Amino acid sequence: VTRADFGPLRGLSAEFALLKPEAYFQRDDPRLAWRSQKGAGGPVLINLIHDVDLLRFITGHEVSTVFASLSSSARQTDVEDTGAVTVVLDHGAVGTFFFSDAAPSPWSYEFTTQENAKYPALPGSDPK
Repeated sequence: VTRADFGPLRGLSAEFALLKPEAYFQRDDPRLAWRSQKGAGGPVLINLIHDVDLLRFITGHEVSTVFASLSSSARQTDVEDTGAVTVVLDHGAVGTFFFSDAAPSPWSYEFTTQENAKYPALPGSDPK
């Protein structure tokens, strides 16, 4: 996206949604309890952080402004399970991210990369 013939980045939209099973959180297992602890778990720190990192790497731009709305209504824990974030990049492009680890969806890293055999391939979704 940095080639001149691509044109300047004006905006973007991204989504991460996946229904993580309750066993993923295992609040009674001290090794996994962090996944539901504020400042350690939740899809912002476990998943979205990687999408923002990729955005910065691919575009070469930094995030200058962030607006966010978060909800923990699905699991009632100290961390979010669903949210929306709007970012403004240092050159003025605007982007939106929707994310949830409490909503079933075919639009997730695991489904689109087909690297995890637990997730079946969807017809017409060959990433190659």
